Amino acid sequence: MKNVGGIDRVLRIIVGLVGIGFAAYLYLNPTLAIIPAAMLQLLPQATWMIIAGVIGVVMLFTGLIGFCLLYVPFGLSSCAVKAGTKK
Repeated sequence: MKNVGGIDRVLRIIVGLVGIGFAAYLYLNPTLAIIPAAMLQLLPQATWMIIAGVIGVVMLFTGLIGFCLLYVPFGLSSCAVKAGTKK
């Protein structure tokens, strides 16, 4: 059962690829200060890399399969409603 529609899927795939790319960039350039100092006071750069990578993988995965587990408890769906079906 799919609950992620067309535009939502495309945006998830784009955000996922950006997140994974940003995590890879931080991994390959550990001394580069691309993250603002205020954010680094909260968490070290390695932690931001892990957060970006996990969010990127989850967004890419949900975009590719068309299903978001977090939509289920709230009864959400971004799929188009087909004519003649009840929502």
